[in-house]
Amino acid sequence: MKKHHIAIQIPVYFSLLVCFFTGCKKNDDQPKELVAFLSPDFQPDNSFNFSAVITRTPNGSVGDSSITLPPMVRLTRPVSAAVKVSIDVDTSLVSAYNKQHNTAYKAAPEGAYKIELMGGVTIPAGETGNKDSMRIVLLQPNIFAGADQYLIPLRLKNADNGVSISTRVGALFIILKASIGWRNINDALTTPTGTVIDRKMPQWKIASTSGEWFGDAAAVLDGDFTTAWMTYMDGKPPAASLAVDMGAANTLKAITVTPGYVYGSDYNSSTIQVLTSMDNATWTDQGIYNGPAFGGSDTSPDTRALNFFAPVSARYLKLVFTGGSGFAGVSELNAYR
Repeated sequence: MKKHHIAIQIPVYFSLLVCFFTGCKKNDDQPKELVAFLSPDFQPDNSFNFSAVITRTPNGSVGDSSITLPPMVRLTRPVSAAVKVSIDVDTSLVSAYNKQHNTAYKAAPEGAYKIELMGGVTIPAGETGNKDSMRIVLLQPNIFAGADQYLIPLRLKNADNGVSISTRVGALFIILKASIGWRNINDALTTPTGTVIDRKMPQWKIASTSGEWFGDAAAVLDGDFTTAWMTYMDGKPPAASLAVDMGAANTLKAITVTPGYVYGSDYNSSTIQVLTSMDNATWTDQGIYNGPAFGGSDTSPDTRALNFFAPVSARYLKLVFTGGSGFAGVSELNAYR
């Protein structure tokens, strides 16, 4: 049986489940006794769900790779002096949990995560619960993104200042799951990097479109904000798309998209997938831009910069519109190198 002594504090996004093998009985709640126990202050079924998304980029990961739990250690009555409570990670509890719940979870591998030791969980004087939180950091999130699901089983270990540990608490099981994606679109930058490409040297042209509703696609290359190419997505696949041929390969640092204003700024999608290609046949997904709703007007356009974390070599550029009001419009499309 492997035990790791830890003291607690926990931020990521995953599935968390609290399991009390046997509930605290009345004698644990008697004010004459001073007992520490885990409080089941979660959903009625003793569970709490987190959505953990970690995104890989050429410059590293974006997103949180840690888990935070709310304060969860309680005392049967207030204390006159602060009490520190520590917790064990006890992997031997996993098999018992699986047997009781007919599951097949695995113990989270040692070295795939760490529990930050924050000096222990402290219950302040005059209080019946801790104020601090427990923090677990995933060191190898790829492990938790597979088909298997893993547990970190926690158990109260000891407390100071004469406080005993309840023998009827059971354990807290943290079920870890992560979702890992990839993107090369940097939403944090709002202005384009690089130098704008001259769309006439060589001449840009439309390579393909899908889902047309209004306007000529060539309008995205005419330098006029009062004209636009519009599409009606209707929420059905395939998503509407617009592809341009830049006439020659470029090393792109960014693109800019100006929405169509033929029917006002509301008729635009701010969820845009960007794909690049050298031959108009094999496409590389650079990721999805998720920006706020477009605003502005044809006299004061709301042009958005979609910067790449790493420069992209491409001759063809495709935008796929996947969300919004059901409509998507583009009045101008430019690229930077």
